[in-house]
Amino acid sequence: RWGPGEVILLPTGVALLVFLGLLPLFVALHELGHGIACKACGRRVDAVGLTMIDHLVPGVYVDVTDIYMASRGQRIAVALAGPLVNLLVAGGLALVAAALPTTRASSLLWIAADANLALALYTLWPFWGIVEDGYDALGEALRQPRLRSLAWAWLRARLRRRAPPDSIAPWRAVMYLVGVGGTWLGVGLAFVRWLWG
Repeated sequence: RWGPGEVILLPTGVALLVFLGLLPLFVALHELGHGIACKACGRRVDAVGLTMIDHLVPGVYVDVTDIYMASRGQRIAVALAGPLVNLLVAGGLALVAAALPTTRASSLLWIAADANLALALYTLWPFWGIVEDGYDALGEALRQPRLRSLAWAWLRARLRRRAPPDSIAPWRAVMYLVGVGGTWLGVGLAFVRWLWG
């Protein structure tokens, strides 16, 4: 938790509603970051629209698929641009909140900073088992854009005692699968700890 100690002046339910209410706005800023980075790389933005992101959060999408015709470095930059925008917004909101006296307004700013930080960290983590910005950047950095599907194919082949596909290095497959397993084990343990207080 950011902020100067236990100063949040909003009930937990209200804070959660504010957090969830602000999330679509910050998702839109995140997507805008991808779009601006794509244009800065000399590529076009094909579409902008509304969607349900990960089937959970209503938000805006920016179609930057034209970046796949650019260099690997540019693809990584566009993938990381969205989380970078959220980190910058989180930092700015936190600085403003820290400069204000402790009020409901500063509490709202801390919640908004937390929403941006959570969104940045969620999209940067490459091991959810779903395609997010961190997964795209990791796949490009490893020169393995289909890392997830190839890692699962490698595991299936190993479990069936067949030769794994040559298209993926074993250490990349293991790294990805251990990361996914560790992530979900950590989430599960955190949930169990939360249930039993």
